[in-house]
Amino acid sequence: MIPRAEQGGTDQERGLAAANAFYEHGVGRAAAEHVSSLRDAGHTAQMKPGFWERIMESLESSPMPEQEWEPLLEILGDEILGKLTGVSDSSMRRYRNGERKTPDEVAGRLHFTALIVADLLGSYNAFGVRRWFGRPRAQLHGSSPLETLEPEWAPEDSGPQAIRELAAALLAPLAS
Repeated sequence: MIPRAEQGGTDQERGLAAANAFYEHGVGRAAAEHVSSLRDAGHTAQMKPGFWERIMESLESSPMPEQEWEPLLEILGDEILGKLTGVSDSSMRRYRNGERKTPDEVAGRLHFTALIVADLLGSYNAFGVRRWFGRPRAQLHGSSPLETLEPEWAPEDSGPQAIRELAAALLAPLAS
Protein backbone atom coordinates (compact mmCIF):
# COMPACT_ATOMS: atom_id res chain seq x y z
CA MET A 1 0.00 0.00 0.00
CA ILE A 2 2.85 2.38 0.77
CA PRO A 3 4.58 3.97 -2.24
CA ARG A 4 8.14 2.71 -2.65
CA ALA A 5 10.98 5.20 -2.43
CA GLU A 6 14.28 5.19 -4.31
CA GLN A 7 16.26 5.67 -1.09
CA GLY A 8 16.01 3.95 2.28
CA GLY A 9 15.13 5.70 5.50
CA THR A 10 12.16 7.84 6.36
CA ASP A 11 11.36 11.50 6.27
CA GLN A 12 8.24 13.52 6.78
CA GLU A 13 7.21 13.46 3.09
CA ARG A 14 7.44 9.67 2.91
CA GLY A 15 5.54 9.42 6.17
CA LEU A 16 2.82 11.61 4.71
CA ALA A 17 2.75 9.49 1.54
CA ALA A 18 2.25 6.42 3.74
CA ALA A 19 -0.55 8.13 5.67
CA ASN A 20 -2.22 9.07 2.38
CA ALA A 21 -1.91 5.49 1.10
CA PHE A 22 -3.59 4.22 4.26
CA TYR A 23 -6.27 6.90 3.88
CA GLU A 24 -6.99 5.74 0.32
CA HIS A 25 -7.63 2.26 1.71
CA GLY A 26 -9.97 3.59 4.40
CA VAL A 27 -7.52 3.32 7.30
CA GLY A 28 -6.60 6.12 9.69
CA ARG A 29 -8.84 8.63 7.93
CA ALA A 30 -9.04 11.09 10.81
CA ALA A 31 -5.26 11.31 11.13
CA ALA A 32 -4.71 11.63 7.38
CA GLU A 33 -7.49 14.25 7.06
CA HIS A 34 -5.71 16.35 9.70
CA VAL A 35 -2.52 16.33 7.62
CA SER A 36 -4.44 17.05 4.42
CA SER A 37 -6.29 20.01 5.97
CA LEU A 38 -2.99 21.55 7.10
CA ARG A 39 -1.57 21.22 3.59
CA ASP A 40 -4.71 22.71 2.01
CA ALA A 41 -4.42 25.69 4.34
CA GLY A 42 -0.83 26.23 3.18
CA HIS A 43 0.74 25.18 6.47
CA THR A 44 3.62 22.80 6.75
CA ALA A 45 2.09 19.46 7.59
CA GLN A 46 3.00 18.58 11.15
CA MET A 47 2.19 15.19 12.57
CA LYS A 48 0.67 15.64 16.00
CA PRO A 49 1.87 13.51 18.92
CA GLY A 50 0.19 10.13 18.74
CA PHE A 51 -0.31 10.36 14.95
CA TRP A 52 1.48 7.09 14.12
CA GLU A 53 0.02 5.34 17.16
CA ARG A 54 -3.47 6.17 15.84
CA ILE A 55 -2.52 4.97 12.35
CA MET A 56 -1.10 1.70 13.72
CA GLU A 57 -4.16 1.14 15.91
CA SER A 58 -6.34 1.70 12.86
CA LEU A 59 -4.26 -0.75 10.83
CA GLU A 60 -4.52 -3.43 13.51
CA SER A 61 -8.29 -3.02 13.60
CA SER A 62 -8.83 -2.99 9.84
CA PRO A 63 -8.70 -6.23 7.87
CA MET A 64 -7.79 -5.58 4.23
CA PRO A 65 -7.91 -8.96 2.51
CA GLU A 66 -7.27 -7.43 -0.92
CA GLN A 67 -3.86 -6.33 0.39
CA GLU A 68 -3.13 -9.33 2.64
CA TRP A 69 -3.68 -12.48 0.55
CA GLU A 70 -0.70 -12.16 -1.79
CA PRO A 71 2.03 -11.25 0.74
CA LEU A 72 0.87 -13.97 3.15
CA LEU A 73 0.74 -16.58 0.38
CA GLU A 74 4.25 -15.57 -0.63
CA ILE A 75 5.53 -16.11 2.92
CA LEU A 76 3.39 -19.01 4.18
CA GLY A 77 2.37 -20.85 1.03
CA ASP A 78 -1.04 -22.30 0.17
CA GLU A 79 -1.03 -25.19 2.62
CA ILE A 80 -0.20 -23.26 5.79
CA LEU A 81 -2.34 -20.23 4.91
CA GLY A 82 -5.26 -22.52 4.03
CA LYS A 83 -5.01 -24.19 7.43
CA LEU A 84 -4.71 -20.87 9.25
CA THR A 85 -7.70 -19.29 7.51
CA GLY A 86 -9.79 -22.46 7.25
CA VAL A 87 -10.39 -22.19 3.50
CA SER A 88 -9.74 -24.50 0.55
CA ASP A 89 -7.18 -23.81 -2.18
CA SER A 90 -9.93 -23.03 -4.69
CA SER A 91 -11.64 -20.54 -2.34
CA MET A 92 -8.30 -18.91 -1.55
CA ARG A 93 -7.64 -18.49 -5.25
CA ARG A 94 -11.07 -16.87 -5.79
CA TYR A 95 -10.63 -14.51 -2.84
CA ARG A 96 -7.09 -13.61 -3.86
CA ASN A 97 -8.10 -12.92 -7.47
CA GLY A 98 -11.13 -10.87 -6.44
CA GLU A 99 -13.56 -13.34 -8.03
CA ARG A 100 -15.36 -13.56 -4.68
CA LYS A 101 -15.41 -11.25 -1.69
CA THR A 102 -13.54 -12.65 1.29
CA PRO A 103 -16.14 -13.43 4.01
CA ASP A 104 -15.76 -11.33 7.15
CA GLU A 105 -14.79 -14.26 9.40
CA VAL A 106 -12.08 -15.36 6.93
CA ALA A 107 -10.89 -11.74 6.54
CA GLY A 108 -10.58 -11.55 10.34
CA ARG A 109 -8.47 -14.72 10.50
CA LEU A 110 -6.38 -13.55 7.54
CA HIS A 111 -5.73 -10.16 9.13
CA PHE A 112 -4.89 -11.68 12.51
CA THR A 113 -2.46 -14.01 10.74
CA ALA A 114 -0.92 -10.98 9.01
CA LEU A 115 -0.34 -9.33 12.40
CA ILE A 116 1.35 -12.47 13.73
CA VAL A 117 3.50 -12.80 10.60
CA ALA A 118 4.49 -9.11 10.85
CA ASP A 119 5.76 -9.75 14.39
CA LEU A 120 7.58 -12.91 13.30
CA LEU A 121 9.29 -11.13 10.41
CA GLY A 122 11.05 -9.01 13.00
CA SER A 123 13.00 -12.14 13.95
CA TYR A 124 12.69 -14.69 11.13
CA ASN A 125 12.86 -14.95 7.37
CA ALA A 126 9.98 -16.59 5.43
CA PHE A 127 11.38 -20.09 5.96
CA GLY A 128 11.66 -19.47 9.71
CA VAL A 129 8.12 -18.07 9.86
CA ARG A 130 6.71 -21.23 8.22
CA ARG A 131 8.65 -23.42 10.65
CA TRP A 132 7.52 -21.34 13.63
CA PHE A 133 3.88 -22.19 12.93
CA GLY A 134 4.66 -25.92 12.91
CA ARG A 135 6.88 -26.15 16.00
CA PRO A 136 5.39 -27.38 19.30
CA ARG A 137 5.50 -24.71 22.02
CA ALA A 138 5.56 -25.28 25.78
CA GLN A 139 3.39 -22.14 26.17
CA LEU A 140 0.74 -23.87 24.01
CA HIS A 141 0.84 -27.07 26.13
CA GLY A 142 3.13 -28.82 23.67
CA SER A 143 1.04 -28.00 20.60
CA SER A 144 2.19 -26.00 17.59
CA PRO A 145 0.44 -22.77 16.60
CA LEU A 146 -1.06 -24.64 13.61
CA GLU A 147 -2.44 -27.34 15.92
CA THR A 148 -3.77 -24.74 18.36
CA LEU A 149 -5.86 -22.93 15.77
CA GLU A 150 -9.02 -24.94 15.31
CA PRO A 151 -10.75 -24.76 11.91
CA GLU A 152 -13.29 -22.09 12.92
CA TRP A 153 -11.15 -20.00 15.28
CA ALA A 154 -11.76 -16.33 15.93
CA PRO A 155 -9.01 -13.80 16.70
CA GLU A 156 -10.48 -13.05 20.14
CA ASP A 157 -10.33 -16.75 21.24
CA SER A 158 -7.74 -17.66 23.88
CA GLY A 159 -5.64 -19.89 21.57
CA PRO A 160 -5.06 -17.24 18.90
CA GLN A 161 -4.40 -14.63 21.59
CA ALA A 162 -1.72 -16.86 23.14
CA ILE A 163 -0.12 -17.31 19.71
CA ARG A 164 -0.11 -13.57 19.09
CA GLU A 165 1.55 -12.99 22.47
CA LEU A 166 4.25 -15.57 21.60
CA ALA A 167 4.96 -13.85 18.30
CA ALA A 168 4.95 -10.37 19.86
CA ALA A 169 7.33 -11.52 22.61
CA LEU A 170 9.99 -12.01 19.92
CA LEU A 171 10.05 -8.23 19.46
CA ALA A 172 10.48 -7.50 23.17
CA PRO A 173 13.82 -5.92 24.09
CA LEU A 174 16.40 -8.38 25.34
CA ALA A 175 17.19 -8.16 29.03
CA SER A 176 20.77 -7.13 29.68
